[in-house]
Amino acid sequence: MFVKNQATKGFTGRHHTLETKEKLRLKNIGRTFSEESIQKIKNAKDGNKNPNWKGGIYPKHMLIRQSIENRNWIKQIFERDKYTCQECGKVGGFLNAHHIKQFAYYPTLRFDLSNGITLCRECHNKPGRHERKTKMPEVEFVDVTPTDTQKCKCRCHLPLVTTHLCPDCFNGCPTDTQTEGEE
Repeated sequence: MFVKNQATKGFTGRHHTLETKEKLRLKNIGRTFSEESIQKIKNAKDGNKNPNWKGGIYPKHMLIRQSIENRNWIKQIFERDKYTCQECGKVGGFLNAHHIKQFAYYPTLRFDLSNGITLCRECHNKPGRHERKTKMPEVEFVDVTPTDTQKCKCRCHLPLVTTHLCPDCFNGCPTDTQTEGEE
């Protein structure tokens, strides 16, 4: 049986002692990074340098689900149902705007208010609610490779697409329509 020696294994599988952890914690108190260092860290695995990079493509259904249109549809469903689960009557909490006819199979009904219902997390996750009746359609991808001037200027730094939602605040980024030269 082959066993890697400690030199090739490094620190893998080992843990710092509590004393060492405390020393590291004290050493890093008050540590700040320069703006230049922060930018280097952000750009280190940006775009094609990221191991999860798939050539600048993004699933089309995710762009639709993150769109302003979808966010407005969800808000309208909640307001229509007065933020109340339509199955158990629970008011507030973790709510879901559920598509009655599936999002993937009925693209024309995606933003139709009559195709939505407010459900609480428990009712939305009931067994059988999301069982597929037929085979899922093929996933369609869209090329969203950004240029340097097409990146969002809020904290998320995501590529700008026509209807971009900031994952930090779930609002449309205020600078979506601006480019570098327009500031």
